[in-house]
Amino acid sequence: MSEPMENSSNLTNNNNCCEFVCNECYSNVMCGSFGEMYYRLLNSDEEENLVFNISDNKNICITVDSILHAWHYSYKSFLESIEVDILYPTCKHFFHHLYEYKNNLCSDMFHNQPEIIQQGLIDIDLYLSITYSLITNKLYLPYFHSNEHDCKYFLQLIYKRCFSGSDTNTSCCLFKMFGDKRFIEFSQYRPNWSYVREYMNSYFKLINFCATTYLDLKNKRHIIMILLFWLLIYFGEIDFKTCNIDNNLRDNPIFEEYFKINKCLSLMVGEDDSLNLIQFNEFLKEYFNLSNEIELFKVIFKLLFNNFDENTFENLQNKMIEKKLGLQRIATPLLHDLNKDIMTIEENVEENEYLCFLIGKKFTIDGFIFNQMTFDRIMDIEMNKKIYRVLPTSLDLGYTLFNNTKISYDLLKQTDPLFECLKTFLENLKLQIDDVKKVIKKNSIYQYWLDTIISLSNCLN
Repeated sequence: MSEPMENSSNLTNNNNCCEFVCNECYSNVMCGSFGEMYYRLLNSDEEENLVFNISDNKNICITVDSILHAWHYSYKSFLESIEVDILYPTCKHFFHHLYEYKNNLCSDMFHNQPEIIQQGLIDIDLYLSITYSLITNKLYLPYFHSNEHDCKYFLQLIYKRCFSGSDTNTSCCLFKMFGDKRFIEFSQYRPNWSYVREYMNSYFKLINFCATTYLDLKNKRHIIMILLFWLLIYFGEIDFKTCNIDNNLRDNPIFEEYFKINKCLSLMVGEDDSLNLIQFNEFLKEYFNLSNEIELFKVIFKLLFNNFDENTFENLQNKMIEKKLGLQRIATPLLHDLNKDIMTIEENVEENEYLCFLIGKKFTIDGFIFNQMTFDRIMDIEMNKKIYRVLPTSLDLGYTLFNNTKISYDLLKQTDPLFECLKTFLENLKLQIDDVKKVIKKNSIYQYWLDTIISLSNCLN
């Protein structure tokens, strides 16, 4: 709580005006929520045991900054409740069972299979050994000995180098996984201050691994992994040697947990901008013209393990591409439009990416803007060279997203030495973001939070 302010005609005509700084009041009064704090401020009396006293002839000035601060904390508490109470225990149970199911699958089905199927089992063994080790903060060895080195080495890199700072030599590297060389940025695994509990630190690493580890639908090896994931999630409890399916799909707790995880993340952040296993299941039913998952299981199991046919598999893959499964319908058009006039790091965005994530890839507008305004994603057209801009700033968001165009423009011009190169790209990005905001479904906590900040930011213009 601040001291009473001097009389100011710009604020109020009342001679007695008190300003209360939101976070200090919140900690001092020990209210259960910011809403409760505001209510008690407005209805306080002498009998209430507060650390401050307000007489009846004084007004309360609640600033926009106070409301914004309260909204940030409320948003954080929403997400924290969902993650701590629902997502963490569900993810731990889900990946524990997947780890056991894939061991059974590898033990039962590896021998006498084509090389591509054996490689798929090896790949899914590595993936699920890493995920279960991350969520438990303990090494769980893969079923196949050939995966032990990669599993141990990757986990060592995550735990040792994600706290190494911003030095490029230690904070990122190329790591070969599932046949691809992948750029691993270890700072993405460094939890922020919201994840102070050790078990939530482990949850944070797991979610980031799942959100950044893609499977490419143009890669046959990756499609095998997707099909194996589908088998484990929908029918992991069965004995794969006998394939005796007596249970109804509704009795499958693993599928229910997978559905709950995706539903919670969609509620928190928004809809998926990539392919997930629920969408993949709908595609399979449509492609094979089957409405019953048990009948679908028999078809997929036969395709993989009993009679692998290259032509049938290629037809399935081609249909996925034709249906544009995994095409990021929000991010991909944005990159195409940005690339028309100004070059970005995706200098030839001609070949679309058709990606699947075990936990669907989310699109966030502020994250996309930050991603486009950093490193070497901007081109100085006159000098015909890339601009190496290490860190984006909140002014980038102010200009492109929060409608603070004039203020952000002036501040960027005064503070950013690369402004002359940035301004055309910023303007182009702003136009694309304005179009995207019209089509994104506003049915997530993130969107409500973002819309509120945009509304509060309008008063600065």
